[in-house]
Amino acid sequence: MFANFSLDKLTTSISTAAQQVEESLKNNSYLPSEVSNNLTFKKTSRFFQEKVGTISEQEISKLPESYTSLEKKTDQLVKILKRIIIVTKTYEIDGYDYPPNLTESLNDWWSSQQQQQTSEKQDLQFSKSFASAISKSAYESEELLKSLRKSKTVTKKSNDNNEDETEETADEVEEEEEDDEINNLIEIFNSWCKCFQEIDKNKINMDSIMIKEFNVNLEKMIQVDYKNVMTLRNKVNDSRLEFDTIRHDIKTKEASASAAAEQQATTKTSSSDETQKEQEDSKKEPTESKKESDKTAEEEDPTESEDYKLLEKLEDEFVSNTTEAAEGMMEFTNNAEIIKLIKLFQKTQLDYYKKCTEELEKNMKLLDEFDIADSNATV
Repeated sequence: MFANFSLDKLTTSISTAAQQVEESLKNNSYLPSEVSNNLTFKKTSRFFQEKVGTISEQEISKLPESYTSLEKKTDQLVKILKRIIIVTKTYEIDGYDYPPNLTESLNDWWSSQQQQQTSEKQDLQFSKSFASAISKSAYESEELLKSLRKSKTVTKKSNDNNEDETEETADEVEEEEEDDEINNLIEIFNSWCKCFQEIDKNKINMDSIMIKEFNVNLEKMIQVDYKNVMTLRNKVNDSRLEFDTIRHDIKTKEASASAAAEQQATTKTSSSDETQKEQEDSKKEPTESKKESDKTAEEEDPTESEDYKLLEKLEDEFVSNTTEAAEGMMEFTNNAEIIKLIKLFQKTQLDYYKKCTEELEKNMKLLDEFDIADSNATV
């Protein structure tokens, strides 16, 4: 019986019982305080008896199969939602797709190169993402090439001042070609930088929708809707415990009364003389005896007792709570809300990748133009 008993389970049971006692005090407001407190005490005692297995399954009211099926469906759906939110919570982490191998030393090197440029140059604003890392690298590469072009220009002017104006060498022609190549690279890196800047902006917008709309609604289903359903389910279990408790009390009282009646009958038959006398008296006064018997039966009619009236109230409460909880679970497990969220997720992703494709195609068009220009130059 106690093979699966553990301290953790007992602690959980005590905590659950305490919550149920509190809920019970609220739910039993329609009962007199004395009756309510007594019922709460008995119900809590029965809760522990059921947990440790001292009450047989036959004495525990069974819920409809359709209800238990809804419970399983609800619990499985929550597991699914929690599994999804574990993944989509990633959107809330700053720099979740930032290159992990982009070391601080490399960043420091880029910064040192930037410091060598004029104070008029202002860094672009970059977020912490993969697209931003590409854009930043392209931007800083562009700045390095501009710095190289500037140094070559200064050197060329210095050399021109030291040479005859009529002198033109093959080196100068080669230098001009190198300048064109540098200019082309500057333009390429500039377009690459802008391309991933736009991609990064679109990513920020996508992340915002995922956080503020998708995750928020998913969290609401888990933290609000499911908890509301669990409150209704706890009320069902609470009312079931109350109903079973009073039903058990009535059965116990009836069994005790029956045993007392049998004991009384046995005591009467032990004295035959007394029994015969009673029989004679009953024959003499049949009408009076019958009236007394009917009166006693009427007074002891169990259907009119307070216990049976209370049992009837608790049964109605049990049925009402079960119906309400079933309706709540049906609403929670409705596919419409989860489908709506998945559509939101997919649409947000689709919009993001469409915009990324547009930016990449625009950049590829520029790169193709440089390929054509290089081919013509070679020919």
